[in-house]
Amino acid sequence: MSAANGLGAGFPSWRAYIHQNGVMVEQAVTTLPGNYPAYYAAVRDALQGKGENPVPAAQAIQVMELIELGLLSHQERRAVMVKNQ
Repeated sequence: MSAANGLGAGFPSWRAYIHQNGVMVEQAVTTLPGNYPAYYAAVRDALQGKGENPVPAAQAIQVMELIELGLLSHQERRAVMVKNQ
């Protein structure tokens, strides 16, 4: 994969905006490369009873909670805290 197509080395990180001491700060977020074909093959296998679900229910619930917090943050126009579990 080449860097030009956004899939190889040199692909820019995502940017996040966080509050630090009452100031909004932009920060790079390092991401890991994904493998969508393998993920969807694992979903297929799980649906056919040939493998485990690649995303456990507990992890899916965590993601939904984060999405809900994002919506609340947008709705109330404020930063919201994520509870440690």
